[in-house]
Amino acid sequence: MNSLIFSLALLAPAQPKPDPNDIGVLPVSTDGKALNLDFETGDLKDWTAEGEAFKGQPIKGDTVFARRNDNRSRHQGQFWIGGYEKFGDKPTGTLTSAPFKVTHPWASFLVGGGSHTLDTCVEIVSGKDVIFRATGTDEEDMRRVSVDLTKFKDKVIFVRVVDKDAGGWGHINFDDFRFHEKKPSFPERPKAELPGIADAYKHAGLKPLDAAQAMTVPDGFSVTLFAGEPDVHQPVAFCIDHRGRLWVVEAYVYPRRNPAKGPMLPEKDKALGDKILIFEDTDGDGKFDKRTVFMEGLNLVSGIEVGFGGVWIGAAPYFLFVPHDEKTDKPAGEPKILLDGWGYQDTHETLNSFIWGRTAGCTGATACLRTAASVSRARRTISGHPSTRASGGTILRSTSSRCSRGARRTRGVWTTTRPATSSSKPV
Repeated sequence: MNSLIFSLALLAPAQPKPDPNDIGVLPVSTDGKALNLDFETGDLKDWTAEGEAFKGQPIKGDTVFARRNDNRSRHQGQFWIGGYEKFGDKPTGTLTSAPFKVTHPWASFLVGGGSHTLDTCVEIVSGKDVIFRATGTDEEDMRRVSVDLTKFKDKVIFVRVVDKDAGGWGHINFDDFRFHEKKPSFPERPKAELPGIADAYKHAGLKPLDAAQAMTVPDGFSVTLFAGEPDVHQPVAFCIDHRGRLWVVEAYVYPRRNPAKGPMLPEKDKALGDKILIFEDTDGDGKFDKRTVFMEGLNLVSGIEVGFGGVWIGAAPYFLFVPHDEKTDKPAGEPKILLDGWGYQDTHETLNSFIWGRTAGCTGATACLRTAASVSRARRTISGHPSTRASGGTILRSTSSRCSRGARRTRGVWTTTRPATSSSKPV
């Protein structure tokens, strides 16, 4: 028996040993030129993008560590595909390479991002067949994976980077596809953590009308549905004007401010920005029957109030005023920056909760970050702009900023006040 096992062992083909020194080579096109599968041309040459997920790619440098110090991009060279880095998880699409011939028995590439098996992944495709697929592990760090292409030698393949998920970890990171003569040796990737048992919510998943009917309220009160999905998505702030209409901010830029300068996104990107909607009940039945888009393309809106001829908007680092044309329910002019300097590094702690006070001033809450630089800037802005004139003669004045270098988080309050000549009604 032992001799039989020994004989079978001699007949088994020897497995190639991993080569830790094999850095690999880029695939080449039919004209023998190296394809841009490592993005070091700084663009998407040799790739075809569909949808919005890979707009503005590739990314230069490690932008991950700058926004969260528990992850890094771990890219090769200067450029890489970072699915979250431009527009977050919401956009979807695919990125497909030019086809190329398999000239080596092994390949490898870097992958990170979401772990959605079919929706955030990198696929190697031969003809119509996906011959290999890899996902991220729910971390931004890209790790290298190896691919055995022995059976596909001299066949034509292509790489497809897939992002079909718009939820949490709904993005994919990718870089540096290479061929190898031998199986490459890389550290084993950490496995994605299995999701825990979901919390049980009694009314989870109810439709808007059913959710309103399931609410428990004190005696003498009732709940009716005024507006719900699909007519409103991702509301982050709202207010009611003097005509009883509901103004709602839809937050699409959150949780990371778009790097565009100013409070508005570029014209070509406006559809990806935050929106302000007006819902109106014209027949008095308690449900909206008129929906108006006041404006779109805003960048990281967190607060809103309406009155004194316009709309007051918090969109860190700015506090804005947009004049309102009541005949058309559209802006009567460009947004005016009244104050700036609010931090947006932590988007859970920025200007919010606007409300008209007894003096017809607009009061809101804000916060200061722990870093000395953030605290210093907040002080300069709130204390350094004691009066900034806005449209219609309204004057802004900060009343308090309790920022402290020693505190982990310190909240403050600011107020706008009107001159005595202004109307007494916030209309």
